[in-house]
Amino acid sequence: MKINVINIQQMINNQNGWGVEFYMEEKDGKISKESKTHRHQRTTPKDKDLLKKLSINEGDKILVFAGYYGDWAAALADAGCEVTYSDISKELTEYCKSKFNNKIKNYIVSDYSSINLSEGQYDFTFSFEPISDGAGSLLLGIIRSLVNKKGVILIHYPRKNKPKESYFWMEDIANMFSAKYDSREEFIEGIEQDGKVVNKNHIIRIITSTEDSRKYTELFVKLIRLFNEGERFSLDELSKVVNSTKEDILEVIDIMKKLEAISKTDKFRKISFKEVALD
Repeated sequence: MKINVINIQQMINNQNGWGVEFYMEEKDGKISKESKTHRHQRTTPKDKDLLKKLSINEGDKILVFAGYYGDWAAALADAGCEVTYSDISKELTEYCKSKFNNKIKNYIVSDYSSINLSEGQYDFTFSFEPISDGAGSLLLGIIRSLVNKKGVILIHYPRKNKPKESYFWMEDIANMFSAKYDSREEFIEGIEQDGKVVNKNHIIRIITSTEDSRKYTELFVKLIRLFNEGERFSLDELSKVVNSTKEDILEVIDIMKKLEAISKTDKFRKISFKEVALD
């Protein structure tokens, strides 16, 4: 049997160069930190009902990925959550650490998919309008978040004319991993980069973890790592290495095939895969 799995090395190659130049403005042909005039996310939430609208409880442990300038991470912390900020940019992470200090509990320099998540470590993973790198990092990051106690929340402005940037595929992911999916619209008060106070419509997408989704996600991550280290595998050997039944392994392999299928639709940007053989 031949299957295609997400190519982690290609994912890493695609991310090389992400950092200061990805976030800072260009001035006179050079990248300059000082030239960035709006050091905020598209909006900074200032809504007294923020947690309720996001289905988050006070005291929840939240991992914010693609944290950018940290406005949403700080707002969640202000509302009473225990927040860990992360971004692939070391410069942005250091900037947020100096700006928000102990308001945010932890700061991590990492891409979406490489953060070391363990079952139950966080209640939710959260992100506001994360960008896809085109190699599957965002997809893999969302999947790995299904080991959380409660799940993953992604929020964005409506993008009806941009299906590849509207995260419709999150429902497919939930179905594949036997999780629960919900999507709704909420008006959230905030401040835009120019200082204007607004109350704009946002799309909130939530995948709620289940016992099965956590089991399949942990196995999925183990298999992805193994498959990226070799070209041919025995089902019997895999069962011993990952300490799982052959039935569960085949179930996850079926999920991998479905992932490849949706990567070819208009729901998602192109993802890099590699072929492996399973005996």
